[in-house]
Amino acid sequence: MEQDRQRLPEGGIFYELDRHAAKVYIRDSLVRLQTGGPRPGGFVMARPFFCPGRTWGAKGGFSLGLFQIHVVTDGQKAAQELAEVVRKVAQAGADAVQLRYKAAPALELYRLAEQLLPVLDGTSTRLLINDRVDVALAVGAHGVHLAAKSLPVDRVRALLPAPMVVGRSVHSLEEALEAQRSGADYVTFGHVFTTRSKPGVPPRGPDDLRRIVESVDIPVLAIGGITPNNAAEAARTGCAGVAVIGAVMGHANPGAALSALARALEASGAAPAHPFRWPAS
Repeated sequence: MEQDRQRLPEGGIFYELDRHAAKVYIRDSLVRLQTGGPRPGGFVMARPFFCPGRTWGAKGGFSLGLFQIHVVTDGQKAAQELAEVVRKVAQAGADAVQLRYKAAPALELYRLAEQLLPVLDGTSTRLLINDRVDVALAVGAHGVHLAAKSLPVDRVRALLPAPMVVGRSVHSLEEALEAQRSGADYVTFGHVFTTRSKPGVPPRGPDDLRRIVESVDIPVLAIGGITPNNAAEAARTGCAGVAVIGAVMGHANPGAALSALARALEASGAAPAHPFRWPAS
């Protein structure tokens, strides 16, 4: 596979597994086996994926998890240390790494993103850039995640090519509905649980998360204080997954921390109300 990837020209097409289709097929097959129903029909489990200047293959440590796990960087690690953390979480099955470094000038953020791209090659972990639409476009990221007080989603959507996703941080039902109306592909809602990053600020809690999930038609990721101990509680709201910072970035073994989160989500017995689907390019 590695030799095949190397033979592809820049901007070449490579095939990756459609994870959601595989998950749904397996889940439906198990249900039909238990109930005696007919087998589901066949389907194509691979799709072309194009990204300028690089190619993407099947990830190491491939997981059939129904829930997304996005790792948000904390802006506290040097480039080399950050690259090593990103390598570990990609190998452990992270669906996306959101590069968030609010204090960094555009050029510094761009160069940091450039260093992370080779780390993600050969995996299906996507790179999202927090807030900086210019950097996301320049580096060829898979998308951009906008802060609650960032540019309007519809304006950003108009600037980006269709395969790039646009996410938005929201803190209320009104903000979530507005993000959906404006064309956001997904939202993150929080903080759901108590977190050290917001001392003294009461968490919004799983009930508010559930209300958001039930009120919109796009994927909702839970963020804020997510750990293996409460991930199942978040999953049972119908959210599409979680976005985490400290639980992974602050852990001595980021890969093991991510795997523990994945196991907790799957053990919840829940399924996303609106599954996260990465667009084919």
